[in-house]
Amino acid sequence: GTIGTGAPLHSLSLSNIDEFLWTDSNQPSTPHGDGPSSAVRERTMKEVDDSRMIVRVVSSHSAKVHLDSARPMLAAAQFLAVEDVSGAISVLSNNCEHDMAYALAQCFQKDTAPHIIDMADRVASFGSIDLAVEMLVTLTNGEEEVGLMISRYCNATTTEELIAKYNLRPLSAWMHRANEEEQIGSDAESVTSYVIAQSYNRAVKVGIEVLRRLIREPLELSAGTKKLVRALKFVKAEELEEPLRMQFLLIMLWFSAHEAAGLGLWDTACCMLNLLHLSCSLVTTFPLSETDIQFQLMNFKVCAGKKKDAVAMIEKMMRTQSLQPSSDNTIPLALRQLSDLLVTHSPVENTFLVSLAFKNRNIVSPMRMAEGGVWGDHTPAIMKIIQKLSVTMSLPNIGSLATKRRTAFDESEAGLDWNERNASSVLQGSLLPTSNMHLKLYTSAISNTRIQGRVVVLSERGSYASINEAISWRRVNPFSPVLDGKIINL
Repeated sequence: GTIGTGAPLHSLSLSNIDEFLWTDSNQPSTPHGDGPSSAVRERTMKEVDDSRMIVRVVSSHSAKVHLDSARPMLAAAQFLAVEDVSGAISVLSNNCEHDMAYALAQCFQKDTAPHIIDMADRVASFGSIDLAVEMLVTLTNGEEEVGLMISRYCNATTTEELIAKYNLRPLSAWMHRANEEEQIGSDAESVTSYVIAQSYNRAVKVGIEVLRRLIREPLELSAGTKKLVRALKFVKAEELEEPLRMQFLLIMLWFSAHEAAGLGLWDTACCMLNLLHLSCSLVTTFPLSETDIQFQLMNFKVCAGKKKDAVAMIEKMMRTQSLQPSSDNTIPLALRQLSDLLVTHSPVENTFLVSLAFKNRNIVSPMRMAEGGVWGDHTPAIMKIIQKLSVTMSLPNIGSLATKRRTAFDESEAGLDWNERNASSVLQGSLLPTSNMHLKLYTSAISNTRIQGRVVVLSERGSYASINEAISWRRVNPFSPVLDGKIINL
């Protein structure tokens, strides 16, 4: 492909785009001969900004192609080519290339602690517990991270051996600290300490009480509550008492779905809420009604750009609303308005943005297009209705997250956005052929779609997911969608 005067796309980068656009032939002088006029300079700088945007979009598109073929290294290289180090690190980290993400972060003096934690978790999942401990003790809060990792992967015997070998704080000390923190109302610290002390039932009971109070505010959690939620992800859920285990897993699904939405993992968020909607009847004391979950699932599908599914859900809910006597017609009216908008408009795909940016370069700004939202220029009107429904139903408002999705072409979020969309939307897993492709086709337990690439075994009973689905799911929720309490091993 070419751009502008015919220069090949592969020859452009952010470092030479200015030189490409700002040539002597493009700089008409003022009547006094003192260089280009301010109007010309302003117009040219706008072209520079738009061209920079085009280069970023093309690089992101190339990265997606590499991710589709399970080549995260090459995908990361696309972002490095446009000087987007954060995007490259995100691609590597989110595709289980934690060692390379750490190396890149170290070279460019970025924060390496998250990548050390990820590497330690990865090697611990392979049974190299000693190596994981040696990695984590280098961190500022290393002892706490070691305790959480041991809680997830070690039994009682191995735990005692590691405590003695590395002179770690005994479990009894963590239990004592947990009791003290609970007495003074420090929920995050008490739950974390209970998990490290491997008192899972107590940790979950305290954690659930906190999360039940915040069930309608999953997008507005304090730093302390986020720490509490993270600690709960290290619980050995299969060891919980049966009624408590299901309640715990379903509440984690609700909060994890909104965490996924906050990261742009809309397909994963929809799958989580769909599973919650199907399973909430298993818990009689779940703090949300089936209608609440159904409405939020519909909101998620709209924000994900799933037009067919969203319209079908809206029509079903309108039929249900018509059977319920009510003097307030706010919800039926909003549903009708939303349905009309979705039926008459279509979501904007990233590939559409790329092609249109080249075809109409002199007509529309690619930056403006990228900021439009999943439904393009109609996004504000659609999200206004979503906000009205959320307020009426006392549900979390996710409208701003859907708009954020299109702003992820900037330097700090480009890699994150493209990797997340790939990981959540490519249901086939890697497009590279594998032996089981020719032997047997599997159905994903996450999305209920056929998997034709690499699979991840979720349970011995025959539950599977594509590798991309599993990676995306585990980023926000380590527990298997089979709801048996076991963690997903990639």
